[in-house]
Amino acid sequence: MTRAAKPLLVALCAALCGCSDGGPKGVDYTSMEKTLGRWPKQQGATRSTSELPPSSPAEQLDAETAEMVEDRADDDAGRPSESPSTGNGSVETPTKSGSTASPDAGKAAPPRLTFSVLTAMQHVRVGKSDPSFDEDARGPKNMGAIWVSKRDGTFVRSLEVWRLHKERARHLVGYNKVCQCPKPDVIATATLNKHREHMASWDMTDRDGKQVPEGPYTLHIEVADYDVDNPDRLNKDAKNAEWSVDFDTKSAPSKLTPAPAEYFTNLKLELFAP
Repeated sequence: MTRAAKPLLVALCAALCGCSDGGPKGVDYTSMEKTLGRWPKQQGATRSTSELPPSSPAEQLDAETAEMVEDRADDDAGRPSESPSTGNGSVETPTKSGSTASPDAGKAAPPRLTFSVLTAMQHVRVGKSDPSFDEDARGPKNMGAIWVSKRDGTFVRSLEVWRLHKERARHLVGYNKVCQCPKPDVIATATLNKHREHMASWDMTDRDGKQVPEGPYTLHIEVADYDVDNPDRLNKDAKNAEWSVDFDTKSAPSKLTPAPAEYFTNLKLELFAP
């Protein structure tokens, strides 16, 4: 009986400890200017595919995006370990036994800004039999990023990033230039199979989770459906769609409805009072 139970105990311990062979490999992440280094290797247990949120129909992946699950695990592992936060960037100290915690303890800070936009296709990918076929064209598939900067262009924080995998993300040239990846401050989702409306919010914190002062900032969005970072690309004039708007948090509460821009419609920006 004892001999039979021994292998079972060993197998059980291995399962509980999360033992596995190998792990995600680092991939060089580059921009048009320079190689930005290696993506962080996995530092903790990865989530199983059953734990990942289900995709909407607009985000269903085809064979080209099969490695998305591994990429998301890489992104999660590359982020710094999170400690319970009060929402203002400070780390909570666990209360002693018998003490009364604040009713708001552990709650995330409410958003100070919300932004919505509908993106549109730029470079449609035709069939290989078409005389105008361009290997670098990807539309309607698209990658993109939404972020906040100071008025002088200094990066503050990413609000949303969607891209296929780390190697192809180099085509988000504007975002990479200011963000200085490979240390992402959000979990990037998969490349979209078609354009859709995006909704992002900001709680007035920077990439390190620290509160930033009230004042003027700029919201940016960049969308790529062409491999613009390929030096030998067929379409030398191809570029990403980019748009930005200035705002001042001191003007809250207020709403902005910018006029439609090329490749961007349904633009709405709302500021909330602290």
